[in-house]
Amino acid sequence: AVGLEGRDDLVVLFGGASNSGQVFRATNDVELLQITDEKGVRALVHAAEGQPPPAVYRHSCTPLGGDRFLMAGGYTFAPSISSEELDGGRGIALTYCTARAYELSVKRGTVRWAELSFAGPAPFPPRGGHAACRVSHDTVFVCGGGVMTAWL
Repeated sequence: AVGLEGRDDLVVLFGGASNSGQVFRATNDVELLQITDEKGVRALVHAAEGQPPPAVYRHSCTPLGGDRFLMAGGYTFAPSISSEELDGGRGIALTYCTARAYELSVKRGTVRWAELSFAGPAPFPPRGGHAACRVSHDTVFVCGGGVMTAWL
């Protein structure tokens, strides 16, 4: 996601997954990357506050304006998964779709997390692989995605 009004040189990356050999891993890392004048990128050091989301992939991270982002949905691992199961390559078979949402704010080199709750008659269903776009000051449009327990 790209955001942070007044900063057109900063990219915020959250989560994702990799498959190295037979080991599938998701992450809940936040990376702040600055685009340099030399057409390269530089990782910025930052502090973190609040409880971050679990490791997640196929989620959305939508700029809300200013220093705020909405991270919603995605696929994550079952809470009972062991490191042996992950290391043995079983991780992807033990994933599930989540309906959790978090606000991420980035201010003066600090990343802050806050879990959100949904209001209104239509709760956010568990989904991953969706797209999200801010359409007004207080509305994010979410489209598509799936609610399967795993992408195999």
